[in-house]
Amino acid sequence: MDPNDREFFIEILSITCQEIERGAHLLYVMSKTYYDISSEYMIDKIASMNALLLLQTDTERSAYLRALSSNTTATSTQIIQLGQERQNEYTARNKARREEYENFLAKMTEEDLEGSIG
Repeated sequence: MDPNDREFFIEILSITCQEIERGAHLLYVMSKTYYDISSEYMIDKIASMNALLLLQTDTERSAYLRALSSNTTATSTQIIQLGQERQNEYTARNKARREEYENFLAKMTEEDLEGSIG
């Protein structure tokens, strides 16, 4: 195989692998974030809404809804923070992955050069 063809093939393969890994990692991060948010923040909140049905007076209901609103604001802040952390992790992993592939390509090129000289 011509060295230029080999280099082109390796580069195309590398780009394809990076895209596949990036997509798979994005899918993993998104599904894990959805699961974490659902299990940690949403399920208990939805289950606790049954208490609203048991309240007897409008005053009790109003107090419950105020507390729920306040809690929702705090929960939203936590969810936004979690999303930002996951986005930062995703970005850092993509950068590290890109560097790994660049190092791999540089090594392959170096080996090709050494092989063609020797």
